[in-house]
Amino acid sequence: ALEKQLDVDRLLAALSAVGAATQGTEHRNWQEAGIDELMDHIVARHHAWLRRELPLLVETTKTVHRVHGEKHTELKQIADIVEKMPNAILPHLAYEEQTVFPAIRTLATGDPAKNVTQFLEEMRCLGHK
Repeated sequence: ALEKQLDVDRLLAALSAVGAATQGTEHRNWQEAGIDELMDHIVARHHAWLRRELPLLVETTKTVHRVHGEKHTELKQIADIVEKMPNAILPHLAYEEQTVFPAIRTLATGDPAKNVTQFLEEMRCLGHK
């Protein structure tokens, strides 16, 4: 940290935050979970994490490019790709939460559901736009 002129206290705080985030990781056997519990977990844990972290990733990548891009021209391409990630990922999450998951929940109750296969195909196509 000193060699790179980094603030040691800030670095230690960031490392502590990463360590704290991984300590609460649950060890659940998701093959034994009900479909509702699994989908609720996906939304609460993974979708929420993406919505929170993607903007930070974009800003951090822009900063790294701005600071080091002159010496590392490859950072421009990386920054451009990362900047597009939210527009590629967030619609996928919304479609999953608003369309696919409700259809799967309905199907899991034994009631007829709309065509889940069609929803999954549409969701897959979202990533190709």
